[in-house]
Amino acid sequence: MSTPQQPGSGGPGQNGPWMDQPPQPANGWQPGGAPPQGPGGQNPQGWQQPQPGGQPPQHDGQQPQSPYGQSAAFAAQGPQGPAQPGPGQPNAFPGQPAGPQGQPGPGQPNAFPGQGTAFAAPGAAFPGGLQTGSATKPKSGKLAIIIGSIILALIIGTVIAIVLAAGGSDQTKAKKTVTDYLTAVSEGNASKAKDYLSNSLDDTSLLTDDVLKDSLSRAPISNIVVSDAAQGPTNYEFDVPATYTIGDKDVSTTFEVDFFSKKPVIATSSYLSLSSFDGVTVTVNGTAPSSTSPYVFPGDYKVSTDHQYLTINGSDMQAYDPADGYVSGSDLELAVSDAGIQMFRQKVISEAQACLASTKIDPGCGAKLADLDDGSQIKEDSVHRTQDAENAAKLQSVTPEPGITTPTVIKADYYDLGKMDITASCGKDGNWSNCELYGFGSGSGMYFGSPSIDLNDPDLKVVWG
Repeated sequence: MSTPQQPGSGGPGQNGPWMDQPPQPANGWQPGGAPPQGPGGQNPQGWQQPQPGGQPPQHDGQQPQSPYGQSAAFAAQGPQGPAQPGPGQPNAFPGQPAGPQGQPGPGQPNAFPGQGTAFAAPGAAFPGGLQTGSATKPKSGKLAIIIGSIILALIIGTVIAIVLAAGGSDQTKAKKTVTDYLTAVSEGNASKAKDYLSNSLDDTSLLTDDVLKDSLSRAPISNIVVSDAAQGPTNYEFDVPATYTIGDKDVSTTFEVDFFSKKPVIATSSYLSLSSFDGVTVTVNGTAPSSTSPYVFPGDYKVSTDHQYLTINGSDMQAYDPADGYVSGSDLELAVSDAGIQMFRQKVISEAQACLASTKIDPGCGAKLADLDDGSQIKEDSVHRTQDAENAAKLQSVTPEPGITTPTVIKADYYDLGKMDITASCGKDGNWSNCELYGFGSGSGMYFGSPSIDLNDPDLKVVWG
């Protein structure tokens, strides 16, 4: 086998230590990195462990011989430090392949004296696995990254465990609150559903099992779908979209869930407007509310009254979407019951007929005659009042209505009782003659007054207005 010539050398035979086969190290150092053993397993005198920083072990004050018979790498290094071929650059000896990590392979010549060896390259290993100090730095960095990643994973896992133990994030809690609320309502569990609502609701008298179950009998709730919560106007408020079917209507709405207290509560609730029934004892699904603005669960509510002389006509109040809040009772009409109409006619017609029979200028019933325009006077006890068939029929069929401001006061307007025909003795200075009287509107004496009866009056007295 021919040996490479050092540039500028005289040819074969002048290469000095370059040989075809590597000789054994003179000091007994074995490839593989194990320290040489002396008798009894002791290290030979003068052998040292490799020093941190990548310096090779010293022996008797001299550089160790390469296990392949190479000249000492450190002795061949110049003042600028070891020559290092960069990544992708050719080996120190042109045309020769480099061994692992830039080292010459077994049987291959090393670089010429003056060229860096395996010991000179940062990160290169000593024969047998000894490494320079620079080679340990990347491993230390990788180890730090691995340890840091493990610690971070532990921290994240701990946080997740704490959050899960606490029931999840506020968004998750808000969604679950609405889901559980609607489920409880659909199952008729009023006490459980009520627990999800704000405790600041004024009138909760209708949030009971009986009222809710009566609603579900007409408008069951199904197909509940609750979407993810979204941040509301503040960090303590969340908007939770939900859809469901109630009765035969599909509802799409949004619930507000607040976290102002220790537990999330639903701040979106409907209340019934019963102000038009103020003073009237009413029931909603068979239960009397405590006020005219009772809160209710999503559902169908039948308003009625047990009043003897009043009744409620119209459709039920449908509080299907809690986001609407106010549920108007405009579809409901408070009316006088059949018993109330009969009672009213009996009292009013009786007094009206007594007025018709009277000959006085003021017979009562709001039918006092007014003064005559020409200055003539009406002679007392000369008045005659009658009704034709049409107007008499009006009196007989008079039908009262509840008052607008006070529904327990039922009344009729004056023109509902029909007009009267009146004759009397009229004259001046004692000269009397028969005259026919005419007048228009209330107060002319041609009409009865407007009758009303306060249903809270034990005597049910007729008042003529």
